[in-house]
Amino acid sequence: MLGVGLYSMAGVYGEKDHKKIEEMLIWAVENGVKYFDVAPNYGEAETFLGETLKPYREKIKIATKGGISEKGIPDGSKKSLEKQCRESLKRLQTDYIDHYQLHYYDPKTPIEETIEALEKLKTEGLIREYGLGHISREITEEFCKKGYPATILLEISALETKSYQKFRSLSDDYPVDFVAMGVTGRGLLGGKIKDRNRFSPGDIREWDPLFHPVLESWTIEVYRKLEKIGETFNLNPIQVGLKYVQNLPEVKRVLVGPSKRVHLQEILEGWNKNISREIFEELDEFLKKKGDEKWAILKKATKRWFEKAEEKGNGFQNLILALEVLLEGGLLGENEGHTFLRKGLNALRESDNQRIEEIRNKLGERFLENI
Repeated sequence: MLGVGLYSMAGVYGEKDHKKIEEMLIWAVENGVKYFDVAPNYGEAETFLGETLKPYREKIKIATKGGISEKGIPDGSKKSLEKQCRESLKRLQTDYIDHYQLHYYDPKTPIEETIEALEKLKTEGLIREYGLGHISREITEEFCKKGYPATILLEISALETKSYQKFRSLSDDYPVDFVAMGVTGRGLLGGKIKDRNRFSPGDIREWDPLFHPVLESWTIEVYRKLEKIGETFNLNPIQVGLKYVQNLPEVKRVLVGPSKRVHLQEILEGWNKNISREIFEELDEFLKKKGDEKWAILKKATKRWFEKAEEKGNGFQNLILALEVLLEGGLLGENEGHTFLRKGLNALRESDNQRIEEIRNKLGERFLENI
């Protein structure tokens, strides 16, 4: 199932034209798109979607998220989740939510309590099913053992296959499907790879590890592979990348985030075409190898940052990259990683480079020898 997400309304990719988004949403419904994904912390996305698609409510499925307090802190308590859900229902102008996702894990609340809250919302008819997102594999499996999540939200693209490889076995042991997000590499598969630092104010891609200069040559190699395959099937690299994710057997929902109708049209054209099984298998094997190469590049860049060698990228971008490497490598716990991230974000907001330097020193002292 192809779905449209409204993460861009959070302002993370710079300012967006709401009129064009409204036009895109209506066109999407009229052209067969039935799944729409928002969250309370995506700016005014819930209110906007509820108002725009209210006339089409019975034709569509709405997904939103919970588990984050008004202060932006993970909160999966029973009382908070019920409050969050009812507030989302009000903003969305609907009596029920088709798919409610726990956005983040709250370590202060027992998993059993969070599951009880989600099951109660389902029993009361306020939600039809629930899923999980942005949660470590270990904790995700605990939720699967103790509850009945329907889906796991993962970033999956031709440029990011590691999370899929890490989580895929869960679908063998539990009745869960994957919801793929970030499938176009946040726009990198559009080919503007060398324009990665020309972002508007507030665009988070300025600090995204996927846009780090050390990955530029690697990204071009992946792009060229998609481009070559596309020549055979009359598809562009974005469409080939989309077909790759679409054909992964455990992926049942694929989220895209266009803000203009023309971009959604391009995506739909690719969605309705086919590539051969042989080509898919060849691409899958290629991307696994490139994923290993990417991991080696990121580890090397992190080591150089800790060693204070000549570096590329800005300070905060290097911090995000390092935290990703430490978390994925199991060297840093999820909660502690988020603590360092929050400290880094505060330093970024205050333009305090000295504080980011202090974080680098602490992490380097602890982990340099293990990378």
